[in-house]
Order: sequence, then structure tokens, then C-alpha cells
Amino acid sequence: MDLVNHTEALKYYEKTLTSKYFDNLLKIDPTDHAALEGKGEVLAGIGNYPLAIHYYEQALVVSPINVELFHDIANALSKLAECLHFHA
Repeated sequence: MDLVNHTEALKYYEKTLTSKYFDNLLKIDPTDHAALEGKGEVLAGIGNYPLAIHYYEQALVVSPINVELFHDIANALSKLAECLHFHA
């Protein structure tokens, strides 16, 4: 395995562990807006924009005045549009 693939594998592994951490927090409190936002960030980081948007929207329900969530949703929608345009 070359260094680039190894580094990417480590990043993906780290994001997987972080995702599981947020999953555990959400089992304890499904309305934890920070955990919902964190889960969205992890998912966006691995390119799962539709599910990231879902978690950002759930966080927005809990914390409707969190302006950063609107920014996160806009970024995820933009990235999703880029992916769809690229594959069209």
C-alpha cells in the first residue's frame, strides 16, 4: 500500500470511529444538536451528502437559531449538486 492510500485509509478509519462516537451519543440523547451536527459533518466528510443533510436538518429542528447549520446544509447541497453534475 502506498503512502497516499495508507493516509486516506487512516482518515476514513478515523471518520468511522468518530461516526460511531456520535451514534453512541445519539443513543443516549437523540436530540443532542451537537451530536447531530457532528454526525452530519462526518458524513459530509466521507461524501455521504444526502445523509449529512438529514442529520443537519435534525439538528436544525432542535436548534433552529444555529446559523452554522444553515451554512452546513448549503455546503452539503452544493457538494451534492457538484456530484450529480459530475455524474450526469
